[in-house]
Amino acid sequence: MEIPFECTAGDYADAQIAHSRTQAIYYAFLTLGLMALVIGITMFPKMGLAVSLPEFVLGAVFLLWPLVFLPVHAKRDFKKHPHMAGPKLLRVGDEGFGLESDNSSSKSNWSLITRFRETPHVFMLYVGARNFMIVPKRAFSSTELDQFCALVRQKVPGKYL
Repeated sequence: MEIPFECTAGDYADAQIAHSRTQAIYYAFLTLGLMALVIGITMFPKMGLAVSLPEFVLGAVFLLWPLVFLPVHAKRDFKKHPHMAGPKLLRVGDEGFGLESDNSSSKSNWSLITRFRETPHVFMLYVGARNFMIVPKRAFSSTELDQFCALVRQKVPGKYL
């Protein structure tokens, strides 16, 4: 199966956010943000706004980091990785997969894949703890999408996230 595609900043951001949700720091920021807001809310009636305002601000910063700043940063970061943009061709078969672009070409066995993740918009083929290939779902026809999912589940058993 041959799948031509191009990654966009939105694809890159979607994958980066999905990956960050596997990291403890993502949830630590959310937890700290909620804790700071709860502390600020409980302090406000007894101590007033002047004392509780730092807690509200701290809570907002911790909550906004993963929910707002991370997506904005990921879209900006895409511009720093010019190899991500541009046309690519994914070749997938029983023996493995290959990726071609104007700048490079690679061929790998399925055993290289350490994990496989699917978001609503992209597939992420992990080749290490933090390194992954992004393939937009929009590149597949509905038949190709079903075939690709079945093949990956067969070739990368137990590594599907």
